Amino acid sequence: NPTSGITISAGNTLNLGSGGIDMSAAATGSALTIAAGLTTGTSTFNVGGATNNLLVTGTMSLAQSTLTLAGAGIITLGAAITGGTSSQLIMNGPGTTTLSAANTFGTLTINNGVAAFGNANSFRSQVLQLNGGTLSNVIPGNANIGGVAQVIANGTISFITTAANGYFSWGNTAFNF
Repeated sequence: NPTSGITISAGNTLNLGSGGIDMSAAATGSALTIAAGLTTGTSTFNVGGATNNLLVTGTMSLAQSTLTLAGAGIITLGAAITGGTSSQLIMNGPGTTTLSAANTFGTLTINNGVAAFGNANSFRSQVLQLNGGTLSNVIPGNANIGGVAQVIANGTISFITTAANGYFSWGNTAFNF
C-alpha cells in the first residue's frame, strides 16, 4: 500500500493479459495512473474504496476480450478503447467510471454504478446494454449515443445531465428526464 500515487509512464505498451488490476485492498485514497498504452485479455479492474482512483490516459485495446470494472472507486478511461465486435466492457461495481474519448468496441454493459461520458462518442459500441446504474454526461449540453447499433434496456436506469432541461438521445429518439 503506497502512501502516494503510482504512475506508469507513456512510451511503451503495458500488456496485462488476464491479470487485471486489483486495488481492492489498497489504502484509502490510493491512485494508479497508467499513461502507457494498455492491452488486456479477459480480466477485471477492481478499484476498491470510494476514494481510490484508477486513471488510464493511454489507449486501451480489448481485442476480442471482456474487461469487467468492479469496486466502489473512481475509474477514468481517458483515451480511446478499441476492440473487436465480440469485445465487452462490463461495469459491475457501484463506483463511477468516466469514458472520456471516442471508443469503438463490441458491447458496453452497465449493471451498476455511474457511467459518465465526457465525449459525444464515448458510448460508441455496437451494443449498449443497460441493466441498472446511472448514465451521466459530464460534457456541457445533451448526450447522444450515435453510432450504437442496438440499445438493450433492462431494469432501472437513471440519468444525470449538466444541461438545463437536458436529454439523452439515441439517433433521432430523445429520452427526456
